[in-house]
Order: sequence, then structure tokens, then C-alpha cells
Amino acid sequence: ALFKKIAFVSHAYFQQTDFSTEASFSETTFGGKTKFQFAVFEGEAAISYATFEGNAYFQHVRFRNYAEFFECTFENIADFRCAEFQDVGRFMDAEFAVEAYFGRSEFLGVCDFRDAAFHQTANFREVVLHHSPMFHRARIEVVHFVDVQTDGDELTIDFQASVLRQGRIEQSTDIKTYYNLRETTLGDIDIAIETEERLFQHLHVSKTTFDGFDFSRYHYALSPEWVLHTFDGEMDLDYETEASRFQLGEREDTEELCETGDDADESGGEGDGSCSRIAEIRDTLLESLDPRKRYNAATRLVEDAPL
Repeated sequence: ALFKKIAFVSHAYFQQTDFSTEASFSETTFGGKTKFQFAVFEGEAAISYATFEGNAYFQHVRFRNYAEFFECTFENIADFRCAEFQDVGRFMDAEFAVEAYFGRSEFLGVCDFRDAAFHQTANFREVVLHHSPMFHRARIEVVHFVDVQTDGDELTIDFQASVLRQGRIEQSTDIKTYYNLRETTLGDIDIAIETEERLFQHLHVSKTTFDGFDFSRYHYALSPEWVLHTFDGEMDLDYETEASRFQLGEREDTEELCETGDDADESGGEGDGSCSRIAEIRDTLLESLDPRKRYNAATRLVEDAPL
């Protein structure tokens, strides 16, 4: 099915359609509501560079092959609840102007949202992820990552170099979830993780910018040691980093995530020792303060540390 460079001036309804071979909607403009509920894409779904001017409904769609929404623009609601991506689900450089819903959707292959922009809410409540998702350099105004599901015992959510303005990260199940926040800008995010470990052992904090993050909510998790840079999650993530079927070339994030001296220090390898020096400076200063002042001092040390 080839609908490349087509303009639908009104509504486009493809509910329960079975696309038995490759389907291309690349560079297509959908002027009204777009409905694909319960459709099945047996071959590749190439929907890159498309513009959805009305609400886009993809609930319960089955993508049985490679599905690409590269550089798509969703000007209204994008609803992918309960969709199933059996191969790669790629939303690189996609732009979501209003709410985007991926609740209870399932990504059996790579889940790729690198450089995506969510101008309002990005809802991933109870999303099922079989591999660590990529949100490198994504910009999310309101993030809702609640009770992520996976087929293993643990999962790392990769937010490296992204911007998370506000929202909630919550995990109340037995699945151990970890979050790569290296070079991330973290705003007013409420984090609630049920764990026997310390809360901040689930967060990889390195060169992270805290812009509106309320450390006072986590006094219980930081005291009495005031340790922030301890991370127990998996950082040696194996990604399929092919940018696009459009041969866009290599991206910056094809390099190893753990190649700096900071990470080497934590793993016992050779590094520049900066994490150890920061810890020594922190401990010396905190010992000289009375307990009421230690919290603010620890926060400043983390933010000002030359990582």
C-alpha cells in the first residue's frame, strides 16, 4: 500500500485494515482525524515525515514488522494505547504538540524516541518494554512513567541528555527499574520507587542539571550518608542504533555510554578519580556542619561538582 505524499483534506479512517505488505504513508498530510484502531501492519510501516493535523488514533494496532514514525508531527492528540510493536518502534525526531499516550503499549523490539519533543504530557503508564528504551536528547514537558512492565527482573530507562521538565516517575511493582540521567536536565519530577535499596541507587546521576528538582522530598533517602552518586543499574546497554531506513548516518549516541572517567571510577576501572575526590571533599565539609545544614550543603556539592 503506497500513500506517499498524499494529502487527506478530511478524516482518514483505516480501522481494522490489514496491510499484508509494506505500507508507506511517508510525507503524507492528514488534515482531519486519523483512525487506525485495530489495524494490522504485516510488512514494514513507513510513516515518516507525516503530519497529523487532527487527532491520531492508533489504539490496539499491531505492527508486526519495522514501524517508523521518523520526524512525524502530531499537532493534536497522539493515541497509541495498547499498540503492539513486534519489531523496532522508531519515533526519532517526532514532535508531539499535545498529549501523547503510549499506556499499555508493548515494544518487543527497540523502543526509540531519540530527539523526540513532547510539548505537553508523555504518558507511558504500564508500557511493556522488552529492551531498554532510548530517550536520548528527548524534550518532555510532563513525563508520566508509571509501573513499567518487562519480561525480565529489571530494566534501565535511558534518558541520557534529555530534558524532563515536570511529571512523575513511579514504580510500585517488583520490577527493578533504573534510570540513566547522565547529562539530563531534571525539573520538578516526583520520583516514587518501591525498593529495598536506597532510592538514588536507581538513578545514574552524572553531569546532571537539577532545574527545579526538590531535594527536600527525598531527605529520607539521602540521610544520613548523603550519598547521591551510587548506581546499581545496568549501563552496558546494547542498542540497535541504526538511525533510520532513510540512511541518516551515525548519531553521537552510537558511542559507549560508560566511557568517561566518572563511570570508570564507579566500576573499578581506570578513571580520572573525580568521583573519589568529590566524595572526600563532601565528607570533610559535611563533618564540620551541624545536621540541619548538611542537606543543603550536600545538594550544592552535587550541583557544583566538576563532573
